[in-house]
Amino acid sequence: MMNRELISIVLPVFNESKNLQLVYNEILKVIKNLEHRYSFEIIFVNDGSMDDSWKIIQEIAFSDDRVRGFSFTRNFGHQLALMAGYDHASGAAIISMDADLQHPPHIIPSMLDAWKNGAMIVYAKNSTIGRSSLKSAASDFFYRFFDKISTFSIPKHVQDFRLIDQKVCQALRQFNERSPYLRGMVAWTGFPSKVLEVDFKQRAYGKSGYSWVKMIRLAFDGITSFSLVPLRIAFYLGLLIIFTGIGMFTYITIDAVFFDVRYPLFKWLVTLIYICIGLLFSLIWLLGEYTGRIYELVQCRPRYVLLDSVSECKQTQFISLRHSVEARDKAL
Repeated sequence: MMNRELISIVLPVFNESKNLQLVYNEILKVIKNLEHRYSFEIIFVNDGSMDDSWKIIQEIAFSDDRVRGFSFTRNFGHQLALMAGYDHASGAAIISMDADLQHPPHIIPSMLDAWKNGAMIVYAKNSTIGRSSLKSAASDFFYRFFDKISTFSIPKHVQDFRLIDQKVCQALRQFNERSPYLRGMVAWTGFPSKVLEVDFKQRAYGKSGYSWVKMIRLAFDGITSFSLVPLRIAFYLGLLIIFTGIGMFTYITIDAVFFDVRYPLFKWLVTLIYICIGLLFSLIWLLGEYTGRIYELVQCRPRYVLLDSVSECKQTQFISLRHSVEARDKAL
């Protein structure tokens, strides 16, 4: 039998005891039809669940050699659970998905086909996002705002249901973030990508672990991790105050000099103090710029990511071939 490429499937788990067996069974149905082309490993990462999730993961792992399980000491968060799965994944491609059946496993073959056709990142986009108007509006606002303040774009309305090539995974492992925003990190790498439209399902059991508070916190992590614009707000505010202050000072000066209008001393002082506040905001911006550069430095992100390279031996062969051609031309 020819060697089959290994595909890793990573599932972060938080209080999903009623869904685990269901999602495992659904994944088995899908990979059964793919086993002639690929081999699989399924990685469950228990993010400090307070129910029987870890016990069920252990039972599944004991019954299936393809299943691996890892358990946190406490709840560290969905993004770190995903990162732990990436750290332990050995597959040529890694598929991440939630364990609540909202991310339908039947799309896995399409993701693998897109990967085989050259996409190193395959996003599964929720085509039903518009049915929840409030969340849709909030999500759309975030992505539009992110596009304005960041140097790269994230496909709109994508979640953490995606396939990444092992090269992308290796790039992610070079990040050293304590509050990772994986949607941004994956897009930041810049590898070729494709978006698949998928109808996401409702949870089989239980409530979503992503409350509005967690969603806002995730959005804040995304903004602060990939943009220094929040630090630069002081600069724009300082400029506004300085220009309006200079305008006010010019106005009362003209009034006093040319129209003999008498202004009390405190009005002059208030105007000058107003301008000084603008200068202080500008200095705060300058301090923020240096702080932002320190922040980027301690994140320890790779300065660049290679998509491909030409090996040294091929380069040597090319040089030898060139010399041979030159020698032949001289002989002729």
